[in-house]
Amino acid sequence: MTYVAFASLLGIARRQLANERARRLLLVLLAAIGSVLVVVILAVWGLQWWQWVTAHGGIPPLDLVLSNLSGIYWFKYQIAILIGMLIPALIGARRAGIPRSLVWPPVVLCGFAVVASGSRSAWLGGLAMILVLAAPRIKWPSPGRSWVLPGIGRALAGSTVSLRGAIWTDALRQFVRNPLAGSGPGTFATTITTSGYFRDFARVGMGPDSSPIELMSESGLLGVCAVVLLAVSVGVGLHSSASPYRRLGVAALAMFAVSSLTNDTVHSAQHVGLAALFVGLAAPTSNTGMAVNADRRPILKAAVALAGAFVLTYVAALQAAAAIHMAALAQAGLRDPENAVRELQAATAMDPANGLYWRELALGRLALHDVEGSVRAFEIATELSPGDMAAQRGLAITRAELKQAPEALGAAERASDLMPTDPMNLVTEAYVASLVGASPQETQALREALQVAPWLPAAMTWRSTFAAGSSLDALYRQAAADLRSSDGPDDRQLPQRVWLFTIAMRPIYPSPLGLAAIRSLLACDEFQASTQINSLRRMPDVGQWDIVVQNMFLRLAGDDTGLQAAMAAGLLRDPDTAELGLTSFPAESPFVDRIEDWRIYRYIEPTMPVPPLLLPSSQEALSRWMRDPVDAAQAAAPGLPLATCHFAQLPDN
Repeated sequence: MTYVAFASLLGIARRQLANERARRLLLVLLAAIGSVLVVVILAVWGLQWWQWVTAHGGIPPLDLVLSNLSGIYWFKYQIAILIGMLIPALIGARRAGIPRSLVWPPVVLCGFAVVASGSRSAWLGGLAMILVLAAPRIKWPSPGRSWVLPGIGRALAGSTVSLRGAIWTDALRQFVRNPLAGSGPGTFATTITTSGYFRDFARVGMGPDSSPIELMSESGLLGVCAVVLLAVSVGVGLHSSASPYRRLGVAALAMFAVSSLTNDTVHSAQHVGLAALFVGLAAPTSNTGMAVNADRRPILKAAVALAGAFVLTYVAALQAAAAIHMAALAQAGLRDPENAVRELQAATAMDPANGLYWRELALGRLALHDVEGSVRAFEIATELSPGDMAAQRGLAITRAELKQAPEALGAAERASDLMPTDPMNLVTEAYVASLVGASPQETQALREALQVAPWLPAAMTWRSTFAAGSSLDALYRQAAADLRSSDGPDDRQLPQRVWLFTIAMRPIYPSPLGLAAIRSLLACDEFQASTQINSLRRMPDVGQWDIVVQNMFLRLAGDDTGLQAAMAAGLLRDPDTAELGLTSFPAESPFVDRIEDWRIYRYIEPTMPVPPLLLPSSQEALSRWMRDPVDAAQAAAPGLPLATCHFAQLPDN
């Protein structure tokens, strides 16, 4: 656990920073690291900002997906928080004799990097850090003000307020369901799908965006008590410290702690280690200590011993189960499913409330062709984590293999209800219906899949699994007939409507330029599409469908230079979409939750090997449309004008 690592690192830091010389050397070292890091980061970001300016002009948006230093950090927001935490070290370097001329320029650059990152969590943490540094003395807030900073965080979250509110509210419901031990480490992403928010929104991350909320959901009261004990011990030590570096250490800790209220900072080893160093810097030196009333020592020792034993037992059990789980994954990676299943049985025995372990056990049993045992494990996984879509799909498929039609269809429908905007849920429902011979349910699920992702039949796996030809044309017409006509830009289903209505030969006139260009391109209207694309390339910003249609059009027109420029801008704005045009994406397994893998932190990787069942995915289909529009149209809708389209005219540059 992250908090155990923090406590261990804090103990090491306290021992190594026992004298003034060690603390000054640490400040100089951290200041040097901060100076170099901010210069490198701003140099890399500056090049990317320049790419955007040359492609679009104007000021680059704050939410560009800037470089993450080749994967050293997983997101620019974490880089901004790390740079902000190093600002107190730069300020404190003055105590080591570093001149102001070498201190303040990097401080200003660090502050600019934090602001330019667009991270509202970093802004919130930076505000807390500034308050600590500017205060004449450290003032501990009264309990009545304990909700102020989280409230500010929610206010600063802007457009993500409703999303975070839905995620946090459901996480607290999960806490109420299992208040003592929580749902288990790594299970957060499998629980928040029950919020209902994802019935309307497909492209959202599955991270908690709040370390305290995640802690409550996954670890329950036992985990909260463990962290509270750790926080109290750190707070008491800092409150009694006479170290001259106390304010600097508390300022960096404030940046770390407050940003974690609306971010996943605690899952970064760099941030946790740096926070431990700053706490060690701010803590009392070895020759000072906290005066303790002798009359209270026996009571204090007994209370600490009892709480410590309680927490230690809990943490040891969770850590042991997590270690056994990782050992099981290693065995599975070595193609030894029998030992993997044995290890997973031990992990579920030590942490029986963790639905993730039961899901992995179900996959292990499936690898041994124990379908009935897999069904039992999937059932427990779905009972513990009702929002685990991968477990619901696994339960549906295994029950279908046992010819348990009502139960199989019920599980598939539950997965679709959790997230009807996820095409994998719908194609799994159709696949399960085909296995049990439920043709009406299969047709209905395929119609809904076309409403959610009308580009899906371009996937190579569609033709080998589902209807094609005239049957597919009928499905398109039925799916379009079920949708009302709406061209408003605020319609969340407008992109799907444009694709579906155009393929089904129904009129639609979208106002967003990118979607209008998609309609023109699918209809092989070369003049209109060329005019719209040229206008689109002069716009100051691009969205997902702007990237898609530019890629399709420029490939069809043979404009390689324009395609490279469009892809460079797309990678800065929406790399997940832009990458679809750079490489082909394979079909996906219904036993794996791709949405879950979007989480900011990779807590549960690697995972168990899954059965060799692949179903059409939205990424596979869109990749084919973007890489070869004509071939995709011929596969998905041979009657579409784009299927026989040839552009002879290049766009005006």
